[in-house]
Amino acid sequence: MKTSSEILKKIKQARLIKEISQEQMAKKLMISSPTYSRFERGISKINVDLLQKISTILDVEFVLNPPSETLKNMVQEDNEPYLSIKDTNSLEEKIEAVVRLLEKQQKVNTMLLNHLKDLLKNK
Repeated sequence: MKTSSEILKKIKQARLIKEISQEQMAKKLMISSPTYSRFERGISKINVDLLQKISTILDVEFVLNPPSETLKNMVQEDNEPYLSIKDTNSLEEKIEAVVRLLEKQQKVNTMLLNHLKDLLKNK
């Protein structure tokens, strides 16, 4: 069972992999940046419609009615959603999707590593 913090972490990770800032997400969702930030940090509850829009933007699947009490605490409506990678038709497509995700994650990791190195240099 996924906790709401795990789901929010996956949302953030998917956003970073797609190289979308919180500000860009907020603009696409037509909400303020602070509001989106509060959703992503779990401070404010996310309604199902907004979570569906987030899943569309980040290309993750929106699934209704998982057996999770935690998600009831995360969303505002009775149909509590969770996120997963969209299904593909073949094993080859699945492998290609994983490779693309890993390449993007590697790029994010490299950027973070370089940023941390810069912070150490400027210390």
